[in-house]
Amino acid sequence: MNPAAAESGPAEQGITAGFPVPSLESTPVWTPAGASSTDAAALEAPQGGTALPAGSDFGLSCADNLTFMGDLTYPDRTKVAPGQSIEKRWKVRNSGTCDWGPAYRFRWAGGTELSPRQEIALYPAVAGSEAAVAVLLTAPAEPGRYVSNWRAHSPAGIPFGDVLYIDIVVSL
Repeated sequence: MNPAAAESGPAEQGITAGFPVPSLESTPVWTPAGASSTDAAALEAPQGGTALPAGSDFGLSCADNLTFMGDLTYPDRTKVAPGQSIEKRWKVRNSGTCDWGPAYRFRWAGGTELSPRQEIALYPAVAGSEAAVAVLLTAPAEPGRYVSNWRAHSPAGIPFGDVLYIDIVVSL
């Protein structure tokens, strides 16, 4: 029996996560050196609000990163049947400082092409949270060992983080 057969639930592509966004109300207020208490009061968040208006970045940027935490299905060199449908899932951490929104993508990055879809959604995942990334694949018809690589991409199309892969052995 292959490891994925024990999994239940419908096969979905993309990322699955259910992590709350941390509250900004407990964020400490930074006071620049030499600033007066009047200046510091102007920097504080309004009561019941956030320090910055939603959607504004004021020139600040964040950093993208993805860290591989483990295989959830199909460990390396799992034996599969020719033409078998595969739902490969990886446990990952959004180890960057950017939240992954709708413009974040997970793309095929080389090796054997096991899916007609070479790109899927990579969201949502709050910075610092763990999530599961899932891709629907099909094993080749010919026996042999196959490796397919996948990688996260920012909204600007820039690849980031660890390369994730599936390593299977097709046998009769």
